[in-house]
Amino acid sequence: MDVIIAVRALYNWIEADFFDAASDQVWRMLKVGGVFGIVQHRGDEDFYGTFDEVIGRGRWKQTDLIKAIERKGFRLVATSEMNANPRDTKDYPEGVWTLPPAYELGDKDRDKYAEIGESDHMALKFEKVAR
Repeated sequence: MDVIIAVRALYNWIEADFFDAASDQVWRMLKVGGVFGIVQHRGDEDFYGTFDEVIGRGRWKQTDLIKAIERKGFRLVATSEMNANPRDTKDYPEGVWTLPPAYELGDKDRDKYAEIGESDHMALKFEKVAR
């Protein structure tokens, strides 16, 4: 396989205790030189909480996600800000699910969250390297 793309999935891999198995499966499915693309809700790099607190908000710190994927046999080759959202302050009562499209708070402050838009996302491109 040449390309696998995971969009907003890696948080779920952690929550389901499936991260190691899933990322290892991606590595096995790709040929050497194949691309693993990731789009994921981004957490603040300067957030001083624990990994579980960041994940509990539905986010990853970009540096933590890059390290985790590189440990699985991939090399980061590109990043993109095409899905960045600087209006996302990342401090919502229901994490990323406060924002659209989920609107976890229902109609409470819906216009405010609609104005912010979807969460800030990182877009990362990795290449499979031989182990």
